[in-house]
Amino acid sequence: MMTTDIRRSNFSLFLNELVCAGGASAISKTFVAPLERIKTLLQAQNVVAVTEKEKFKGLMDAFTSKKHTINRLFE
Repeated sequence: MMTTDIRRSNFSLFLNELVCAGGASAISKTFVAPLERIKTLLQAQNVVAVTEKEKFKGLMDAFTSKKHTINRLFE
């Protein structure tokens, strides 16, 4: 009887840790995905034929650009 309570307690702890880890992963991916997209845009603009006027000057320029809305950052 005692082992059943311990197993139930361990399983409950496991589920709690699993949910917390999944939530932390989802939150971190949500914040990092737009930054990864901008990094890729900044790296690729030197390879693709882009005029000097269309090139991004840096991170904030790419992040605040009208051409790249918040929906496009999560592609």
